[in-house]
Amino acid sequence: MTWATHMRNPVSLLKDLGPVGFLNFKVVLLGGLYAFLATPFFWALWLAHFAFPVIPTNVLPPQIWWFFAMVLIIGQIVNLTAIILATGHKHLRHLIPYIIILPFYWPLGMFAAYKAVAELFYAPFYWDKTTHGNDQNINGK
Repeated sequence: MTWATHMRNPVSLLKDLGPVGFLNFKVVLLGGLYAFLATPFFWALWLAHFAFPVIPTNVLPPQIWWFFAMVLIIGQIVNLTAIILATGHKHLRHLIPYIIILPFYWPLGMFAAYKAVAELFYAPFYWDKTTHGNDQNINGK
């Protein structure tokens, strides 16, 4: 929704962010969403290749499967690289040990992404708010 809201006037956003910032905005917001939405396909691809055929790999030419595999693998490498670079800042180094539990986080992100996409269709004006940190203590509660 953040992407859609800001893209109501893409020319203005481009002027505000500049070309590099505009591209980064798209990569970060859409890349994250697409990565979570692609998670089941990534798992199916790995299972079909290494474990057992959960999907018929002969439906598409091998070159297409290799292309899918490379896109998904490169996406994961970019994601992990961004995480490692981000935690390299001295005020975030305490988060480095948590990188190892990210494989448990990604399925949760996948379910949230599919839920969000579904809500665009069946509840487009619903806002699923999340309490963060000390927000519950606002107004003395």
